[in-house]
Amino acid sequence: PARSQSPSRAGGSTPATSSTKPARKAGGKPQPEYEFGGPAGAAGVMLLLPLVIGFLYAGCGKHGCIRLPEDALDVLAAAPLAPLWDWTAAAVVAGWTALHFLLYVALPGPRVEGVVLADGSRLKYPMNGHLAFWLSLAGFWHGLPLLGCKQSWVYDAYLPLATAACALSVALSVWSHALSYLPNTPLAEGGQTGNPVYDFFIGRPLNPRIGSLDLKACCELRPGLGGWAVLN
Repeated sequence: PARSQSPSRAGGSTPATSSTKPARKAGGKPQPEYEFGGPAGAAGVMLLLPLVIGFLYAGCGKHGCIRLPEDALDVLAAAPLAPLWDWTAAAVVAGWTALHFLLYVALPGPRVEGVVLADGSRLKYPMNGHLAFWLSLAGFWHGLPLLGCKQSWVYDAYLPLATAACALSVALSVWSHALSYLPNTPLAEGGQTGNPVYDFFIGRPLNPRIGSLDLKACCELRPGLGGWAVLN
């Protein structure tokens, strides 16, 4: 969640408060302006994107690729069956994410201040994303053999890795959303529409953090695009 309030780059650039401003109905009652097609669009993105991952996995591989609409059923039927869940894949996804959390808070690099918050304070963000990227690739290359896996294992385990990544994303999102209901938690302007589906998707907490670890700044690009580079 929290797409409209998230930082825009892996190095930890500063998050804006919101780009969603409530309009007003005749009579003065605020009317939220939705992005992403509103609650229906938010629900569609959250439910359909995991299915798109599965479709792409089945729609193109060693067994063939869908080139024409009439080829779709034959190609999908020929796709190899693969388990959706594997505990080794789940451990790899959790370890990969934890590695990026550690690199975010521990690596050297300049610390820049974010925008001024409602209480007048500024959060600090580390500019060490480039170094973290290369160190994580080196960790992958040398770490998997220590677990008894070849680097090509990530190709064979693509589907359970995707499932584990989706599961971890949901867990972090639910945890972050639940914490936003604690007293004195700063809330994002665009995540207070009153619609639970939309607010969960767009992000209700403004800057969810675990100590100095900013979950939005770190999760926006670091584990995902770094992992994408590994898969490629």
